[in-house]
Amino acid sequence: MNVIKFYYPLFGHMHDDWENCDYGISSEQLTDYQELLEKEMKEYQLCDGEGMEQFFSENEDVESKLKSIVWNFEEFNGKLFGVTTVELTGDIDAKGITDLKDWITGQNSDGLGEGFEQQDFEVDEGRLSVSLWDFNEYFICTEEEFRQYLNSSQNKTVTAERKKPDCELIGQNGNIFNLMGIASKTLRRNGMAEDATEMCTRIRASDSYDAALCIIGEYVNITGPNEDMCEDNDFSQSM
Repeated sequence: MNVIKFYYPLFGHMHDDWENCDYGISSEQLTDYQELLEKEMKEYQLCDGEGMEQFFSENEDVESKLKSIVWNFEEFNGKLFGVTTVELTGDIDAKGITDLKDWITGQNSDGLGEGFEQQDFEVDEGRLSVSLWDFNEYFICTEEEFRQYLNSSQNKTVTAERKKPDCELIGQNGNIFNLMGIASKTLRRNGMAEDATEMCTRIRASDSYDAALCIIGEYVNITGPNEDMCEDNDFSQSM
């Protein structure tokens, strides 16, 4: 038996019915819902009692050895990732690996992923949905490649200092959600989408305007058209 695992990131979203708003859920936060997601995924991917392997036809060699293809979730370094496990009766070549990656990606983005992410799961915080694909941040890799990615990410986290981009907030509408949106866009434009999601989540959980403003300052350098960051920023305080 030959077992090959393919890993990819997850992209969570929460809808707060009370506040009537949507916000991102980080891969760290998704670990709280792993058991729920595993249960829902197990039920979702079955079709007429058969698994997703029945739909694979991109490579004759792989297809002839294919036993099963199963989607699930695994936690690494405190983050939840998607994993697709492929069972085969024999070895396959590099082209077979590439064809499986392409097919799984296709399912994540337009097939299984699209249907799964359209489901809302009721949780204490609201309604949770999870996508297995994203236009900008998606990747897929084998287990060996994924281990290298984890080691590289961990070393980067330990050794690299957060670089805060400048963000022109002084003089803007001081509503905290307006400031949060501007700061979030600034982070995303600078390739810091995970930081943007993390920042927004922390702001929504904060208990005061000042605390939320301090959080923004941890992620961006607050600037204005003609002035640097200062303690007495011209914000109308509304939370």
